[in-house]
Amino acid sequence: MNRLTLSCLLAAALPALALGGCGDAGRSSGALAKAGSGVLLGDEDGDYKDVPRGGYYDADDSAIRDYGHAAGASDTRALTALLRRYYAAAAADDGRAACALTYSLLVETLPEEYGQPPGPRYLSGAATCPAVLAIVFKRFHAKLVMPFEVESVRVSGERAEVLIGSRTLQAGMVTARREGRAWKIDGLLATPLP
Repeated sequence: MNRLTLSCLLAAALPALALGGCGDAGRSSGALAKAGSGVLLGDEDGDYKDVPRGGYYDADDSAIRDYGHAAGASDTRALTALLRRYYAAAAADDGRAACALTYSLLVETLPEEYGQPPGPRYLSGAATCPAVLAIVFKRFHAKLVMPFEVESVRVSGERAEVLIGSRTLQAGMVTARREGRAWKIDGLLATPLP
């Protein structure tokens, strides 16, 4: 993953976390009604008129909806458990634990990409993966402690995309990559749907 790609992922994910909980979670624009858990927000991008009843995806989400194939039961369980552990580490501001769950190439490049210019100022000087993630987690702590649901898991070869939703943040996609026999997180946080 190159510098531009990582910068774009952070630029897309962090504002979504900062702003995603604002507004009325009960509004109907792209919201998915989920029995027993309240209303999960959809992608909230305004083209919700095309959302099939009871679904997240809208007109501009075909690349995500059609990514690879639906994961089998084993991969779905493994990826769901990975996300639960990663977001538990995020809620605890535990950068070290989160880095252990992160794809090794991303772990290596995080300090270079974000701890120095042109990375965000608030990450300036973060020289290790745990330092970068701990700062990011602290900055967005209020959003990271909110419960989420895994809505969809899609796999293509050694890569996976996991759609998550909550009642306070717009729907987002978490990417993962197989490393050896284990799945690892391949991004800092969920990125919003298009």
